[in-house]
Amino acid sequence: DAHSPEEMWLNADLAMYEAKALGGNRAVPFTPKLRDRLAREATIGQSLQRAIRDGAFALYLQPKINLLDHGSLAGAEALVRCTDPALAGIGPDIFMPIAEKTGLVRDIDLLMIDLVGAFVATLRGRGQQLCISVNLSPESLRRVRFGQAVLAHLQAAGLGPEDVLFEITEGAVVDLNSEARDSIEALLTAGFELSADDFGTGYSSLSYLQKLQLKELKIDRSFVSRIALDD
Repeated sequence: DAHSPEEMWLNADLAMYEAKALGGNRAVPFTPKLRDRLAREATIGQSLQRAIRDGAFALYLQPKINLLDHGSLAGAEALVRCTDPALAGIGPDIFMPIAEKTGLVRDIDLLMIDLVGAFVATLRGRGQQLCISVNLSPESLRRVRFGQAVLAHLQAAGLGPEDVLFEITEGAVVDLNSEARDSIEALLTAGFELSADDFGTGYSSLSYLQKLQLKELKIDRSFVSRIALDD
């Protein structure tokens, strides 16, 4: 896979960093596919940096329906889409993991709060109100003083606890390091409520749910889809 010592050294470096990214304590062989994937991720990461600088993100809403109240609108979940031309056709399932690996996800999370604030302001102008769920990345929660940054953006956007419900994944619930705890505590102290997403896909303990004072628990479909079956 190499035609010079320098190229071989670079390939070995790529494999080493991949082993570290997978948790360490393992061997990862270099393959051309690994090189191609990392090169693509680097290109997407550069495009994300430009998109963040230009604010090239759009807010989409997934409605939450109350089936016990004749299908009335109970809220919505905020979904992010990137409008940078270089990322056309590349969804958040691809670019968000890369944003987490490259440290860009914090800026995207804060941009989403700004977008939600602009939308809620439009609703208020129509005399309407809607509580919107906003996802916070586990990687963002691990950053120092991320909670304070979120509160600053909420204040600038004019958003209060009646406007926003914050969603955190089960992984974030389990991996509550000191920075994540501080950020979550800051949001709870300010009166904002939390929802746990994808619950049942990992190793969460019910004790975590009690500590987090959750308003909402979203049980992953994979956890309940076979309950009514013989197996």
